[in-house]
Amino acid sequence: AQAARAEELALSPDAAINARASQADLEKAAALDPSAKALLTKAAEAGGLTARGWTRTLRLARTIADLDGGGPVLRRHVAEALIYRRAGMEAPLGAMAGAG
Repeated sequence: AQAARAEELALSPDAAINARASQADLEKAAALDPSAKALLTKAAEAGGLTARGWTRTLRLARTIADLDGGGPVLRRHVAEALIYRRAGMEAPLGAMAGAG
């Protein structure tokens, strides 16, 4: 079901908007619920996120929320995005793409 949703989103005319959105547009489109914003803020305050990291995590959380049916970005979407971000930082170069 999630793969079908991903394909549907990829073929949508709005598919590339998330990737090209300005920071202001992303903040509007991401529509974090209060607990999601608190988690993202906590990660930033703990030193785990730069401004660029915040934006990338927010974009990823928005995508995860879209795959989950759309609507606001919830805490679970931010948590999943942070997990993927951490996994990507700790993985050796190329490991995320299946190389090596």
